Amino acid sequence: MADSPGCCRPCATCLLCLYSCQWITAKKEKRKGLRTTKCDCSWFLFLFCVFLFTLVWLYFAIIILNDFHNFNEFIFKQRKLWLDWSLVLLIATAVLITYSAVLLVLALCLQLCSQPLKLHWLHKTLLILTALTVAAAFTGLGIKWAEEWRSARISLQVSHLDTRVSPAVPIIWPVGMS
Repeated sequence: MADSPGCCRPCATCLLCLYSCQWITAKKEKRKGLRTTKCDCSWFLFLFCVFLFTLVWLYFAIIILNDFHNFNEFIFKQRKLWLDWSLVLLIATAVLITYSAVLLVLALCLQLCSQPLKLHWLHKTLLILTALTVAAAFTGLGIKWAEEWRSARISLQVSHLDTRVSPAVPIIWPVGMS
C-alpha cells in the first residue's frame, strides 16, 4: 500500500476482516468507491460512547462492590439459588468493555492503515445490545438501590482528589524524603 507505509496488505486485510468482515482492502476496491462515510463515522462515535459508558459502569460496579451482599441476598430470595452474583456481574462487565475496546483499537488501526471503517451489522447489533444492557444496569441500580448513588458520588469526589494529587507525587516525594 503506497498510501500507508506503516501497514502491510495482509495486516490491513486481517484488520478489515475482523472489523467489517470484508476480505477486500480499499486499494483493490478504489474503483467501487469503498471509503468511510459519515454514517460510518457516526458508528465510530457510537462505539466510542459505548466504550465510555461501559467504562463508567465498570467504575460504579467496582465502587459498589462492597455492598453487593445486598444484591446477592436479593437474588437469593428471588431464585433460591446462592451464587456470588457480583462476580458474574463483574465478569459480564469486563467482557462488554473488552469487546468494545477491541473494536475501538481495530477501528483506530484501520484508520492508520487508510482503510474504511465499515462496521459489520453483527458488531452494530452487539454494540446496541451492550448499550442497552449497561443502561438497564444503571436503571436497575437507580430503582432498587438508590442509596448506592451516594457512595458512588463520594467515591467520585475522593478519586477526583486523587487525580489532582497524583501528578504532584513525583515532585513532592523527593522533597518529602530529604
